[in-house]
Amino acid sequence: MKGLQRFPKSGDLYMYFADFLFMESGNPVIANSMYQKALRLEPDNIRFNNNYAAFLYISNQRKISSHKVLKKIEAQFEKTFRLDPDNSIIVSNLANFYYRFKHDIEKAKNTFKIVFEKDSFNPNILFPLCEISAGKQRAGIRQTIP
Repeated sequence: MKGLQRFPKSGDLYMYFADFLFMESGNPVIANSMYQKALRLEPDNIRFNNNYAAFLYISNQRKISSHKVLKKIEAQFEKTFRLDPDNSIIVSNLANFYYRFKHDIEKAKNTFKIVFEKDSFNPNILFPLCEISAGKQRAGIRQTIP
């Protein structure tokens, strides 16, 4: 916390602190506040937006059936995609969200195709594409950008 007091305008410090709070101590309330502070300082930071989208999904798994929660998570993944549509991790996160949580097979398939064109060996798209072809679904995992 002393680092945040010394450098209150450092989005990176807020992001690292949020990641630590959530991943290590499992404190989503304070982590959410830290993510939001980082994003207020750097609203177009791709890593911040991607990690916040992953945080929203992971921390809200029990509430994923709530339309409001689902829309918030979707908006964050889509914002991240708009910021960097050429990043295969970001595009695969969005595609996996459409596929595994929105169950929107057409949107997922179209988004997976974008990733496939950019990174055909990305394991985060190969399995879901096979599942779509076979008509099966399984739980998803989000990637964060280090």
